[in-house]
Amino acid sequence: MWKHAVASVCLLVAACEEPPPPRAPGEIVGSVEFGGKLARQRCVICHKIDDRGGIVGPVMTEAVKLAVDRSRTFEAIAADLKAKRPADYEKKRVRIEAVLAEPDPERRLTLWLDAHLVDPQFDNPMSRMTVLPLTDQERADLVRWLMSLR
Repeated sequence: MWKHAVASVCLLVAACEEPPPPRAPGEIVGSVEFGGKLARQRCVICHKIDDRGGIVGPVMTEAVKLAVDRSRTFEAIAADLKAKRPADYEKKRVRIEAVLAEPDPERRLTLWLDAHLVDPQFDNPMSRMTVLPLTDQERADLVRWLMSLR
């Protein structure tokens, strides 16, 4: 029981920190193997992975499909956010514009996943996902693993 309380406190503390600036894809090489292990330790609390885990978030393979769709239609998502919630857009502008500037679909998806792991509300203020306390390497590992699920 106390482990859950400690994990909750860690998530709350991490959520209050200012997110780091966006990284260019390839700055840190992620590992599919380590990303999968990390996901099965941390993400499984909310997401179902390999028929195990939580039900709060979507099944991880479905979450990846949603991420692919969001990255493909990101111009419209960003324009909608800018029009309807300009204050939210402005707070996340650097990260949003980094994703928008990437013309390559694979790299754009990588950037989008990275941005989502840093700040799950960066393009959707209504997202229920919490910020996970991850190192840059852990985030790169998770992104690499998520990319492998497509």
